[in-house]
Amino acid sequence: MKIFQPLGSQEEKAMVTEDIFQENEEIKLATTTKVKNIIKNINPNKAPGFDLITGEALQQLPRRAIVKITNLISAAFRLKYVPRLWKVAEVIMIPKPGKPPHEAASYRPILLQPVMSKLFEKLLIKRLKPIIERKNLILNHQFGFRSKHSTTDLVHRITNIVENAQKKKKFASQSSWMWRKLLIRCGTRD
Repeated sequence: MKIFQPLGSQEEKAMVTEDIFQENEEIKLATTTKVKNIIKNINPNKAPGFDLITGEALQQLPRRAIVKITNLISAAFRLKYVPRLWKVAEVIMIPKPGKPPHEAASYRPILLQPVMSKLFEKLLIKRLKPIIERKNLILNHQFGFRSKHSTTDLVHRITNIVENAQKKKKFASQSSWMWRKLLIRCGTRD
C-alpha cells in the first residue's frame, strides 16, 4: 500500500499537483462588510503576535483602513499568495502545573499568530469550506477538523462495525473496508 509514503520522482509530484489544480475554482474576493464582521468577532483580549497588533487595535480602525485591509486580503486570494509575515508565529511555552520544569513534556506550547493572519485565515476558511464540501474532497471517514463530526461519532461508527462483525461471527478487521482504512490511518494493521 502507498499510504503515507513519500512521492517518488519530481514527475510524480507534478502529476499529483496538476490533478489537484486541474479543476481550479476561483475563491471569492473579500468584501469590506465581511472583513468588518470578522474584525468585530476577533477577541480583543487575546495576546498579539510578534507584530504587537491587537484585536482591539484592529477593531478601532477607521473604514478607510478596513478597505485597505480588504484590498490586501483580496489580492492575496487573487494571487494565491500568503504574505510571509502572516506565516510567522511566536511559540510561547507555558509550564504545566505540578510538572518538573526540566522536562520538555512539562510545557504546553501556545502559538501567537499575527492578528492579520487570523483575519486572513477566517476569511479563507469561509470560502474554502463550501468548495471542499461541494467537491467532496474530504473522505467520509475523516472526523478531525470537520463540523458535525466529533470523536464520539467515530467511536459510535467503530462500535457499530465491531458489533456487526460479532453478529456475523467474523473478526472486525475482516468485516469492513472502512475498519481497515481506520486502522491504517491510525498507523496500525489489521
